[in-house]
Amino acid sequence: MSYCCHPVSSDKHFRWKAVEALGHIGSESAIPILMEALQHSDYYIHWKAMEALGEIGTEGAVVALIETLKHSEDYFCRRVVEALGQIGSEHAILALQEALQHSDSSVRWKAVEALGKIGTESVIPTLIKSLQHSDDYVRLSAVEALGKIGNESALPSLLRLQLGSPRDYIRDAIFAIQERCQFYNYNIYQLGQVSFDESIPQLSSVTYNLNKPRESSQLKTSSDTVMKKILVLAANPKGTSQLRVEEEEREIKERLRLAGYGKVPINKTEATRPRDIQQAMVDFKPQIVHFIGHGAGQDGLVFEDAIGQEKLVTSEALASLFKLFYAHVECVVLNACYSEFQAEAIARHINYVVGMSQDIGDPAAIEFSVGFYIALGAGESYEFAYELGCNAIQLEGIQEHLTPILKKNNRADL
Repeated sequence: MSYCCHPVSSDKHFRWKAVEALGHIGSESAIPILMEALQHSDYYIHWKAMEALGEIGTEGAVVALIETLKHSEDYFCRRVVEALGQIGSEHAILALQEALQHSDSSVRWKAVEALGKIGTESVIPTLIKSLQHSDDYVRLSAVEALGKIGNESALPSLLRLQLGSPRDYIRDAIFAIQERCQFYNYNIYQLGQVSFDESIPQLSSVTYNLNKPRESSQLKTSSDTVMKKILVLAANPKGTSQLRVEEEEREIKERLRLAGYGKVPINKTEATRPRDIQQAMVDFKPQIVHFIGHGAGQDGLVFEDAIGQEKLVTSEALASLFKLFYAHVECVVLNACYSEFQAEAIARHINYVVGMSQDIGDPAAIEFSVGFYIALGAGESYEFAYELGCNAIQLEGIQEHLTPILKKNNRADL
C-alpha cells in the first residue's frame, strides 16, 4: 500500500480522507494500518478508523474492533459497539455480552442494540436476561431487539418471567414478538392482553388475568390512535457545546413505552450531514421529524460536514426539503436554540412545526420532549402535545416554558 495512503502523513485533512478511503476499499490488508490509526492522537482519525473497520466487516476487522473495545474511552467504546453491530458477526457476541457490564449506560444499551442486529438465536438468552437488568434503557433496548428478531423461541422464557414477576417491559417484548410473527389475536392484542398456550408453539390463547399490568399502562384501544413513525436527527459537531442527545432520545422512547406506545418505529441518524437527512426521509418516510442539535438563528440549523465540523443549512433549504415530503410528514420538532426562524419557513409546507424562540438549555429541551411524547403516546393532538411539553418545563421550575413556539400551517385546521 502506497505511503501516500498511510494515515501518518503530515496533512490532517489528507489523513482523514485516507482512513475513510481504506474503509471504502474494504480490503483486509488495510486492517494493520487502521489498527495503527486507532492509536493516533487525532480524535477524528480514531473515529474514522473505527468506521472503516466496520465498513470492511471481515472477521479480521471484528477481532481488531474487539481489541480496541478493551482500551477505549467511553465515547469510543460506544462507537466500537455500534460498528460490531453493523458487521453482525457472531464472533462479537462474547465481547458485546461483556460490554453489558460497562460503567457507561450508553455503552450498555448500545451493546444490546448490537446483539439485536446480530439477530441469531444464540443472542436470545442474553437479551432475555437483559430484561432484568438494573438499567432501564438496557431493558427497553432488549425489548426492541427481541421484537426485531421476532423469534418465537423466546416466548416460553419471556412468559415464565412475566408469570413469575409481571413487568410492563416483559409484556411489551411478548407483544413485539407476537406482532412480528403474527401469532396474536388482534382483538386481544388491542386490549393489551398477552396470549399464551403451553400446548402449541404459537403461544396464542392464555387469558390476560394471569399477568395483567397496571391499568394506566395498557395499550390504547382508540381506533383513532395510529402508529406514527418518528425520525430523530441528531447533530453535535466538534467545537460546539455537548448536548445530552442520547438522554433526550431515551426519554422519547421511554415516554412512548410507558404510554403503551412502545413499539412505535423510531429511526435515528447521528452526526447528521445534510445528505443524511434526505436519505433518512426517503428510506423511513416518517410522520414526525425531531431534530436535536444547535441553531444559529437566521443563519440556519447546525449539521455536520464530512469531517465532523459545523455545516449550516439555511431555512430556505430546509423548507424546500420538507416541501418534497409534505404528503406524509405531519409534525417537525426543532429542539435547538433560536430555531423559530426555521420553524416559520418549514411551516409553509408542514402542518405543525415547533421551534425555539431563544436559547434553551438541555434540561428544558428534554422536559419539553418528555411532555410532548407523553401526549402523543396517549393519542392527543399535536397542539395538545405542544402545550403539555411547555407545561412539563414549567412543572420542573425551569423558566423557559415560553421558549418553544408552535407554528401552524393553514391546512392544519382543515
